[in-house]
Amino acid sequence: MRPPEPELIRKDARDLCDQDLSFDRNALLASIGTKTFLAVSGGRVWGTPSGVILPVSDGWAVEVAYTVLDYYTVRRVRYRRAKRYVHGQAEDLDFTQVSEAVYDASCFHNGPWQAVP
Repeated sequence: MRPPEPELIRKDARDLCDQDLSFDRNALLASIGTKTFLAVSGGRVWGTPSGVILPVSDGWAVEVAYTVLDYYTVRRVRYRRAKRYVHGQAEDLDFTQVSEAVYDASCFHNGPWQAVP
């Protein structure tokens, strides 16, 4: 069996990079869960092109991003003076793991947050 032609490989990679990441934010919030969503942000949510941001308090927020490979990335972020500091992240989460990771990222940790595998 011959390997694919180089032009075909480049075309597939371009298609993957240009893929529209449109998804249903309501489905994402449903996988997070109503109780977790309300406990983390009090019902506040900001939409982004690839996910949502749940503001916690005092500049802290939890970012949930949808990736091209049908997984999620959860980040614990602090916003200060127009700068964004990432204090930990969990990558390649299935939709069943998103709720626990979001809640854990929203809780206070003295030091960087590391998701439990």
